[in-house]
Amino acid sequence: MEIISKFNNTIKMPTVLEAFKCIGPACSDSCCKGWEVEVDQLTFEAYSAYKESPLYKRWQKDVIVNESCEEPAVHYALMRLTPDKRCPFLASDMWCDIQGIHGEALLSVTCHLFPRTYNRIDGNLEMSMTLSCPEVARLVLGASKPLCFQDVPTLKERVLLSQDVNQIGGALANHPAKFLLPLRQFALDLLGRSEVGLWTRLALLNSFHIDFMPLHVPEGVDKIESLIMYYQGLLSKPLTKPTGYRVVKGVQIKVLEVLYNALPDYFSLGEGAFKAIQVQLIDRLIVEGTKSQRQNALNQWQIAFVLPFAKEHPYFFENYLRHFVFKYLYPFSEEGDPYMAHSLLVLRLYLIQVHLAVLGSQKGPIQLDEAVDVVQQLTKLWEHNRQFFLTAGECLMHEGLDGPEELLSLVPKSLGV
Repeated sequence: MEIISKFNNTIKMPTVLEAFKCIGPACSDSCCKGWEVEVDQLTFEAYSAYKESPLYKRWQKDVIVNESCEEPAVHYALMRLTPDKRCPFLASDMWCDIQGIHGEALLSVTCHLFPRTYNRIDGNLEMSMTLSCPEVARLVLGASKPLCFQDVPTLKERVLLSQDVNQIGGALANHPAKFLLPLRQFALDLLGRSEVGLWTRLALLNSFHIDFMPLHVPEGVDKIESLIMYYQGLLSKPLTKPTGYRVVKGVQIKVLEVLYNALPDYFSLGEGAFKAIQVQLIDRLIVEGTKSQRQNALNQWQIAFVLPFAKEHPYFFENYLRHFVFKYLYPFSEEGDPYMAHSLLVLRLYLIQVHLAVLGSQKGPIQLDEAVDVVQQLTKLWEHNRQFFLTAGECLMHEGLDGPEELLSLVPKSLGV
């Protein structure tokens, strides 16, 4: 990561996020609780020097040097969390004491920018936000129209770059990532074709990655542009369901079993209502009964609850996928491996659907605010445990569950119609 203060006057971002505003005490899951709160070196030194501040003694006590720091510009120090994992500067009214007394100028880089994520591609700045923030999740997933992107004036004086990509020449001259922007744009355009079912869109994306895989090597890079143009050409015509994909029976339950055996702790890290979903997911879909009984239960819940929800909120899953593609620079979002990125994008969608299916089995018809909460909690869980998807991808590959037909079998063909 890198902090920069010189950049273009405009920034590309999802339009719906222009309305974002921290809601403080009204937030259902404050970012000032349950997270490590990082303090960059410049902010730490400002705290140490500002002896006239009414917060000086508290800074001396509760801001501690991070002994395992690798990036001083980001996490030189840490806030000493309270026993219930709150930031010590989170006041009883759920607003920040530092911002309340000194304004944003003395917030650490992390606190100043969260929940924003910044990338720079060929010198052009982009901004998205994490769905682990409840208000961001509400704006993106609760939107009644498809996600759009636009250039807006840059308001921040400094930003923390997650990714800085230069497609032109240099290290990417013989690498598929030199086509990052057209590859990502194709995925955004395809996933935005709301007039056809989500399965059809994912199946076509699947077909693209099958053709794209042989071109990952240096000698295949020169053929990538023509491949993108061919598939973009398909988007100019009415889309139809690709043929030849068979449904792999039982793969949905098999994937849950594999993940649970490899990552059992992941299924027990939730809280409150989300924890109850995890418990029932384990009991009804992984542990109890035969595989056939578990698969039948999941099928029934998907038909009874997930499909009606998808029809009532046609942009919920679409906006999730397109926001992810934009934010994480798909298809280079997973260790630079495009096919792994595709596999884990489908896996994310599947895990969201499974949790919603279990929610429906508990409460009946799925409400939009409940679905948003589930995705927000899942995103927070995944961000707190970044190794999860790397391990999950390795498990799927080892068990032969990352094939094109296996991946598409995770997504009901009727979803998103």
